[in-house]
This record gives sequence, C-alpha cells and structure tokens, in this order.
Amino acid sequence: MTSASSCLALPPTVFISYAREERRFVELLRHHLGGLVGDDRITVWDDSYIGVGQPWEERIADAALRALVAVLLVSAKFNDSSYIRLTELPLLRKKGMETIWVSLDGELPSDPRERAVQGFRRQDDREPTDPEIDLLLRDAAGEVKRLFQESFGEAPPAAPA
Repeated sequence: MTSASSCLALPPTVFISYAREERRFVELLRHHLGGLVGDDRITVWDDSYIGVGQPWEERIADAALRALVAVLLVSAKFNDSSYIRLTELPLLRKKGMETIWVSLDGELPSDPRERAVQGFRRQDDREPTDPEIDLLLRDAAGEVKRLFQESFGEAPPAAPA
C-alpha cells in the first residue's frame, strides 16, 4: 500500500473522482482549473495518471491520501460504481479533506455524508444541459482555486496563454 513517506514526498492533489463514462467532463474541469494543472505545488489528479503496468489501486490510494480537495463528478453511473462507493470515497473520507461535488445529470451523491455538503447542481434538479454543466464545472473550479489560495497563501497561477 502507500507509505506515509511517499505521501510527504509528492505534492498534494486535487483528486477527481468520476465514472469512466464521464471522462469528457474531467477534461472540461481540468480546462477550468487552468494554471493549477501545471503548478508544481499541486497535482490535478485523475486515473489517467496511472500508467500501463503500474499498480492502479496503490496509485489511487496514494493520490487520495495526498488530496487537498476532492472533486466528485456525480452521476447515476458514479453512484452505481461499487469501486467509487467502497474504495475511493472511504479513502477520501479517511483523509478528511474538502469535498466538492458537481451533479452531471441531476443525481445527488448516494451517500448522506457527501449529500450533506453543498454541491454544484441545477436548482430545479433537472438534468443540466452541456452548457450548464460547463458553468457548474467552472464554478467548482473557482472553489478549488479558492481553497488553493487558502492553503498556499496566494492565488493559483493563471492558465498559460
């Protein structure tokens, strides 16, 4: 598993948890996170960082335990994922960092612990359109940047031009 020393040697993460079918929204969120993506002080992490032949469960655990903030891209597929429910979310809860969730299809997080935290969703609970999801992800990225500033004492760098 992950040792405490490996967690200290690497930068903290913005841990993005999502269902595989929602990959395109990860890319959109990364776009909105702008300069954080290339900042050496933090890693905007999702499972695309796991290379072929790497121990994927260990990599996920390491990234979750280094998380400064977790962004949950909630959907019916997210809620149906036993891996997310039984592995990722318990690791993130164990760390006790800030959690931000975004509803991609009108679904709320299935667990009351995540539902108790205000997330980003349409106020009428209808499934948002793609432009509305873009705005929700932009707002969530703004909250991540605020947390970065709170933790590091300065605003995140601007996105490269």
